[in-house]
Amino acid sequence: MEKERKIKVLSLVALIVAVLGLTVAFAALSQTLTINGTASVDAANWDVRFESLDGTYNVSPTLSRTPNPSGSLYAENLEISNDGSTANVVGVLLERPGDFVTYDFKISNKGTIDAKISNIEENTPVFGNLAEGDEIKDIVISGTPDPSDVELFNKYFIFKLTYTDTGKEVSLDDVIRAGEEKNVTLTIGIDIEAPKAPGGGTDENGDGTALFVKNLGMKVLYVQQ
Repeated sequence: MEKERKIKVLSLVALIVAVLGLTVAFAALSQTLTINGTASVDAANWDVRFESLDGTYNVSPTLSRTPNPSGSLYAENLEISNDGSTANVVGVLLERPGDFVTYDFKISNKGTIDAKISNIEENTPVFGNLAEGDEIKDIVISGTPDPSDVELFNKYFIFKLTYTDTGKEVSLDDVIRAGEEKNVTLTIGIDIEAPKAPGGGTDENGDGTALFVKNLGMKVLYVQQ
């Protein structure tokens, strides 16, 4: 009987140890974890803009003529608005095939949101005549140009925005990350392969005339990526 009692006691102790062991294990697995912290949320900032390379609002042109550098190739500065949303050039004078004007500036994303191009829209040019001696910036569209001049313009005139480092044209779905800057080049010119420059006729006084074009340009729409 005593031996049987000892066996029962040992069994009970073993059971208690086992229960205690399970209790400890269960307590370890159900440990309470507390996380404390403080957070603030800044409002997202959208700011994609044109900027000059030197921080001014005027971008000087670079003139290039092939093959002969002489002549009346001319261009005004490209002016960037205070808010960086527009870039405007008042006048460019191209005289013959191979005449090019380029402007180097940049597109900057100063905001906190990645942006991509969702649309590029080219303006519809307005054509007229420009008599020799008139100031480009003061001219008012007048007259009807020769259709062959308009055809030459549409076929050989170059107006494009490219990335300066690669020469790739700015295009749909291009992404600019928050805080990123991309140098771009605006090229305005007449293809060297053109048989002649548009214009070259004479007005009623016998003065030389040129094809005059207004409303050149493009709109580049950036949206949240």
